[in-house]
Amino acid sequence: MSTLVERIVWLFEIDSDRIWHVEAVRLSVWLFIWSILGMLSDWAIARWCDSKRCFLHPSSKEEFRATAGSYITSLVHSLLVSFRGIDHIRRTLPLPMDVRIQPPLNVGAIDSVAWLGPLKTNRIFMAYLLIDMVRIILAWPKLGQYDFIFHHLGFMSVSIVGATTISAPFQFGWLIVGEVSTIFLNIRWFLIKLGYGATSFMTAANFLFALTFFIARIVVYTFGVYDLYYSAQYLTRPNMVGRCMLVGGILIGYVLNLIWFKKIALIGFSKNRKEKDKTK
Repeated sequence: MSTLVERIVWLFEIDSDRIWHVEAVRLSVWLFIWSILGMLSDWAIARWCDSKRCFLHPSSKEEFRATAGSYITSLVHSLLVSFRGIDHIRRTLPLPMDVRIQPPLNVGAIDSVAWLGPLKTNRIFMAYLLIDMVRIILAWPKLGQYDFIFHHLGFMSVSIVGATTISAPFQFGWLIVGEVSTIFLNIRWFLIKLGYGATSFMTAANFLFALTFFIARIVVYTFGVYDLYYSAQYLTRPNMVGRCMLVGGILIGYVLNLIWFKKIALIGFSKNRKEKDKTK
């Protein structure tokens, strides 16, 4: 075990005491929290589905029972990390470009809110990705397919390198802000499954999902990638493997966002055409 740890430490050039004795313990706490929330959500959904108050059709009840707990957990996670991400951007954006991507490790710097905030959020985010990926695999393909796996692996690589080398707090901030669109994606799912897919609530949810996706995952993310192009030269603490994982994970997320937005746009255009055809 010690040999494996030494190899991983060498791979990323990290402080072994920090990652194994501090970050691992704190990450485990959030793994426990997300696991408990998922189990409680599954239990509550199962109780409701078995009660007389459940109005779902038997054909859709089993799918709702099997997957709704994951969407509840996702909704809580997206609410939590997206607003924390906005705060991280607010605190790190005014700083010089070299400091935004590579905070100094002198006394007091690492204890500042600008660095501690992203570190705390990183544990929340990383733990959720691990739990969610397990749930995706166990429920395959109901909760997602290969694009979700690539998304989670890419963002996990950013989280690992960023946390273990104290790097890219600004980049981590604008990356997780994209979770704000997941809030409305989850709301859409519940509206559809509960039979409110043809209501004004659904129209509002569709609009807010598309709007937040475009702003957070296309506009903000594009600005972030542009900034990363110029600031990557200051990223010195991770070795070449760590830098490739961090930058590569961010670029994987960017490509997936573009692919997903193209699908969203095509669905929106097709609906508009059908509505126009009906009015003729």
